[in-house]
Amino acid sequence: MTSSAGEFLSVRFSTDSLPRRDRLDFVREVIGRTLMRIDIAPPPDGSFHWQLNLQAMPGLGMISGVNTAMRVERTPRLLMDGSDDLLLAIQRSGTRIMTQCGRETTIGAGGAVLLSLAQSGSSMFPEASRMTTLKLPRAALEPLVVDIDDAVMRPLAKDDEALRLLASYLRELENGDALKTLALRRLAIGHIYDLVALVLGARRDAVETARAGGLRAARLRSIVDAIHAGFADPAFSVQRIAPKVGISPRYIQDLLHEAGASFSARVLDLRLRQAHKMLADPRHARLKIIEIAYACGFNEVSYFNRCFLRRFGASPTELRRGDGAPCAREPSRRISDAPRQTAPDDLRNEQMSCGKGNHSVRARSRRMASLQ
Repeated sequence: MTSSAGEFLSVRFSTDSLPRRDRLDFVREVIGRTLMRIDIAPPPDGSFHWQLNLQAMPGLGMISGVNTAMRVERTPRLLMDGSDDLLLAIQRSGTRIMTQCGRETTIGAGGAVLLSLAQSGSSMFPEASRMTTLKLPRAALEPLVVDIDDAVMRPLAKDDEALRLLASYLRELENGDALKTLALRRLAIGHIYDLVALVLGARRDAVETARAGGLRAARLRSIVDAIHAGFADPAFSVQRIAPKVGISPRYIQDLLHEAGASFSARVLDLRLRQAHKMLADPRHARLKIIEIAYACGFNEVSYFNRCFLRRFGASPTELRRGDGAPCAREPSRRISDAPRQTAPDDLRNEQMSCGKGNHSVRARSRRMASLQ
């Protein structure tokens, strides 16, 4: 799976889209040997199913999907392609048994392991599984990690914060919307390399860059996800989500302010948007306004009315009657859920202004150059 400079390739595939008689041949030849450079052996009982999302861009390949039991192998014959790329395999559900370099390791849900395409090896999925695998050029990753060869086939614990944040960050990228433009792809690639380096053991000069880049972005993403999941609870607070994301309430507030809006502003924004949606939906016509306010997390109807009027230019009652012209539809203005997107060149300039000769700046510069 390769991509030329500046190119973005996204392929979605399901065995269900093929006639049953053609599935195995297509999976083995096209998906396996051509795209992924592996041999695939489905179970002999014919129960094989595979749903894949493949994304490729300069310096990074991502494979995510759901599969039934199967065996995949990087054979000595396939090694003739000369690739020394590295694969970070993250198991999201099910079990995976891997063999490479004379070693065998088993990972379960949440675990991960680094593999090398320069060595033959195999992976066995004894049951239905969900996985995400990153393909990274060795030349780009090696300068960031203390001992890349020692990291190969070393099981990575699922309770590692950097691994947990990386897995969450990758899930957000699966639909491709966050990778639409070249600038966004470069930013995402930088964040992924930062997090992978921290997972595997970053060199001292790469740690500072990783913590300021990918780690902060992934933490912000996990905070925003927690806010979306809990905003409708009237007792929702920054103290409540702090244990879930594993950082202090003060640091949560700092990250949110840095991204452009406070915790309370984001929660209020989500509650108002949800209330607007419910009030405009005929399916909720039997609900009283006070019931909708409570369902969206407000515990005082007068405060809800004031906030709604200030935000939408009409009261909840006017919206429901259709009297509020400015409220005919929800305004497009809303608080962004994404971190402020800084182009790689701008990020390097900001870091350089903090001190000339910064080793972390040189590390990021070398890495970004190798991806272009």
